[in-house]
Amino acid sequence: MLELSGNYREMGRQYGALLREDLQAFYREAVVGFFLGEKGMSLEELKKTAFAVFGPYPLRYRDILAGMAETSGLDLEQHVLLNAVEWYPRIAHLSAGEGRCSGIAAWGPYSTDGRLVFGRNNDDDPLYRKFSKYLTTAIFKPEDGSLPTAVINYAGAVYAPTGMNSRGLFAEMNAGPWMGFALNRTSIFTEIFTWLQDFASLPEMEKAILSTLPNLASIINAADSESAASFELSLQDSRRVDFG
Repeated sequence: MLELSGNYREMGRQYGALLREDLQAFYREAVVGFFLGEKGMSLEELKKTAFAVFGPYPLRYRDILAGMAETSGLDLEQHVLLNAVEWYPRIAHLSAGEGRCSGIAAWGPYSTDGRLVFGRNNDDDPLYRKFSKYLTTAIFKPEDGSLPTAVINYAGAVYAPTGMNSRGLFAEMNAGPWMGFALNRTSIFTEIFTWLQDFASLPEMEKAILSTLPNLASIINAADSESAASFELSLQDSRRVDFG
């Protein structure tokens, strides 16, 4: 677990220094050993995907990766490649993708004390089991007025498949590539990170979710202390589906 503060470049520098050995080992095992070695993908294939993900990044998240590159022992291109490590099997169809993420929420008369409880099952692709030791909780506390946000993700990945901010607003993403991809759009994982930094309640964040078209079909489950909801985002439309 990392607690990072300052501007975005400074947080990246802290991240890179604190996880220097893990970041280098993860790069060797995942990018070099697995995707380039075992799976026989070319460096150009990986770079095409990685830079498509990185291209529409907001400057603040680019600065995190740039900061990492100053202290981790990996250069910026290597960090961009590591940042996209979850995307390669999806784009290249390396496996059947048996993993199916899910979420469950209970509150009011459905929980023991009435308070909201949320459960999240992060069923990633089975090929990532070998990399589970690199899962990291990073708490970003920027000085720009954004809400402090905790992100659970693989080391070096700057986006939020699962996260929670200091106001208790939680979001997690369950997705699948069954509709294909729109790589000219900002990653939905990146959007979730932004929403958690910008909004203090579910009604506030809902407006942003419903005005977003993702880069891959997604189910986003979100909750605050009052209620929870599920949002279905296709490549063409976004809608809210209440928990029942």
